[in-house]
Amino acid sequence: MGEAYGSAKVKGESDETNAHGNMALVTPYASATTETDTKPELNGVQDASHSRMLIEDEIMAMASSLASLKSRRNNFLTINRLSSEILLHLFHFHASIEPPGSPTNSLGWIAVTHVCRKWRRVALEDSALWGNIGFALGSTWVAEMFSRARMTPLDITISQSVARLDNLAVLPSHQSHVRSLGLEVPAESRQCVNQILSTAAPALENLSITSRNPDGEAAMDFDIAIDTTLFENQASRLRSVTLSRVAIPWESFPSCSLSHLEVQLPPQSKRHPLGTTLEGLFDVLSGNPNLESLLLDHCIPAASHQWLPQYRCIHLPGLRYLSLSGTSTDVFHVMSALVIPLSTKLRMHCISTITGDKDSCLIIPLIFARLHENDSEPLRSMSLKFPAVSGPSFPWFQLTAHSVHPTFEQSRQPELHLRIDSSGKGFAGELRSVFHLLFPLLPLEDLRSLDVDNGNMLDPQEWVSCLRRCHNVTTVRASGHLVGFLRALTHPSLAQPAANNAAVVATSALPSGNPVSAPLPRLFPRLTVLSITRVDLTIPLPAPQRDKTTAHVILDVVKELALPKFPRKTLEVTKCKFASHWVPLLSGLGSNFSTFRWDKESLASVSYDE
Repeated sequence: MGEAYGSAKVKGESDETNAHGNMALVTPYASATTETDTKPELNGVQDASHSRMLIEDEIMAMASSLASLKSRRNNFLTINRLSSEILLHLFHFHASIEPPGSPTNSLGWIAVTHVCRKWRRVALEDSALWGNIGFALGSTWVAEMFSRARMTPLDITISQSVARLDNLAVLPSHQSHVRSLGLEVPAESRQCVNQILSTAAPALENLSITSRNPDGEAAMDFDIAIDTTLFENQASRLRSVTLSRVAIPWESFPSCSLSHLEVQLPPQSKRHPLGTTLEGLFDVLSGNPNLESLLLDHCIPAASHQWLPQYRCIHLPGLRYLSLSGTSTDVFHVMSALVIPLSTKLRMHCISTITGDKDSCLIIPLIFARLHENDSEPLRSMSLKFPAVSGPSFPWFQLTAHSVHPTFEQSRQPELHLRIDSSGKGFAGELRSVFHLLFPLLPLEDLRSLDVDNGNMLDPQEWVSCLRRCHNVTTVRASGHLVGFLRALTHPSLAQPAANNAAVVATSALPSGNPVSAPLPRLFPRLTVLSITRVDLTIPLPAPQRDKTTAHVILDVVKELALPKFPRKTLEVTKCKFASHWVPLLSGLGSNFSTFRWDKESLASVSYDE
């Protein structure tokens, strides 16, 4: 319309050139300036209303021509010289960091469609840009985004704040081209979730469902009962499944090729959801040999008496990470059936539920036999944690081991993470037996760093027997209640218990070939760094040394390390509680180390008198 109007001749002008020899610019604006002061001539046919309409039409034509000129002018801006492909790349990046409903801009990346015509045209023409559906803007915008996305693969995430039934109800109609689906849903939306999981999803690659209460906390339980196979067995592209507090029968899983499977149920759950069986779980694992990560937390069904799992052999040659949590029997059944690479990272959480549970001991050889293979990496750092002696929790211990230097522990998964819990206070002796069975199987010759938290579960002699192969340890960090461990760091004669001490009885669980009467070696002959933190040094020692406290043990350790035969480097004492008269003694000992770190200033303001 603007071009046609601009080509018309203006009254009083001709096609002749102007004074500069250029063709005169003919625009509606020229027409307006030539008749600025003229009054409209009315005849008998035209009236004022008709003339006003003509002027309005002319104004609209002028506005259209002006917009066209501005658009042409914008083409000379530097940013508008970018190609549509580059703009789309920027838009996609912007959409990934600022989705609709973000705090800084309620529209999020959609605001780019309001900048100029070119940006709007580029954004509207690319359906993939609208494939990440956001529900924060309301149902009207959701419908518009579905429309603009057309048949592009959809990535849908519904958080707990927008998990309303009306939002969930629209998903099945678009599920034929949903690529990724993530839901945080309350328990009352069970029916909608059942409908979603019962609808075919041929393009689905990633599925994540978390059950949450209205206050945002994780729900205690959330069962989904499905009569048929998930997605009507039409999810051949499914690669990743994550279910948190959502129980789906193993028999309902579709035929696909998963690379990631994660199912987490509440630890306190005492039942196996919906009557699913261990055989059903094994069928799922056998049908997905390309698994790279497998996490099963408290969702392993119990084995029935009619079906024994030891006859199954499940090969997972590409498995990189394995996490199993549950009763010792359940974990043992799964672990004994799997054939996995030596490089697989392991995380085990076993719970002994009955007295005399042998599966906690049986699982140890299954886990640690792989650590002695020729291709396995040696352990360089290890962390041991025990419950506080005065704590209300049941006995347990936790071991975490890395094959890399401690400096790099945070950047990668540990080679091994093992925790063994008990369901009663009468299990302490059994856990000690597991602990003694565990250490002879560990490759500790190359260990460099050791962390111990609450090391009082073992006596000093037991610590020396378990750690005597750690000749290359240079760094020890100790915290909590750890008199037994600290006494093991002193001279072996100080760690030897009396003949009638109850600790001698406890050493009956030690492996054969290590008699109690054998001379004990000095622990950690290459120790250069000792860090002691969060230790109450005012606690009295057990009988017959009740006249002494933990501080005396610390003093013996520090004196031992201050001898010339030890490579003296660093001593750290932080966040410890002790009597004020120990301050000058520790200060004097600190002079024997090249580096002595002590939060003396924070302790000097408070007096910890005995």
